[in-house]
Amino acid sequence: MAHTITLANTKLNSDMKKMVEEFCISLLKIETIEVKSVNVYGKDDLSLLIIVKNLDIEELKAIKDIVADIRRFGVNTFFITEQNLLTSTDVFPIKFMIIKESYTHIAGDDFLKNLEISDEYLRLRCEQEIKNLILKLKHFYLANYGMRLMDIMKQTIENFIENLRILVFLKTGDKPSFDDSIEKAAALCSFDTSIITEVKNLENLNEKPKAEKREEIFGGYIDVVYQVAQFVDRM
Repeated sequence: MAHTITLANTKLNSDMKKMVEEFCISLLKIETIEVKSVNVYGKDDLSLLIIVKNLDIEELKAIKDIVADIRRFGVNTFFITEQNLLTSTDVFPIKFMIIKESYTHIAGDDFLKNLEISDEYLRLRCEQEIKNLILKLKHFYLANYGMRLMDIMKQTIENFIENLRILVFLKTGDKPSFDDSIEKAAALCSFDTSIITEVKNLENLNEKPKAEKREEIFGGYIDVVYQVAQFVDRM
């Protein structure tokens, strides 16, 4: 792999650019690992996708120190072999689609540019995640005796909205923003947007809703997820 590191096209500030560059230089100096590509991705949190030839125990041992160093600054690293990348879009189609939407290639070969992600794999993954969410919410309610409902709603809402965004894309070809996904998915699936907005806003409430209100929101959330699951079934 060429040792040229190009950060000019990234949206990183000067301090982050320096940190990423130092990480890449340290990584490329390790003789026991063959780096094929390095990419910056993420809309909020900074992450690095590093594609390598092999990733066995010897390679893991060789990189663990520099990974630990950069993680202390809140930078996530995602190491994957070239072979695993090219054969995993059927298993992780949403993950790789999100990466492709936000990545900037900074070193080596650009594997993501021509990485194909099947619409059918996206649909199947959405179906799996949405139906799993129904089971997860009901199990959580019973396992916690109807308590801590805000916790599970706050933990799951972001991923659910991301799945709504993917469904809008699959149905219309449009890739809405995260915030616009609720309204556009509701127009397709015919669900009440106020419920999802309430769940989304739980994180920012100064005062915890009363138990009766929490159950009302939780019940509405399950109903919406179920409606979306039925819509996916018909796609």
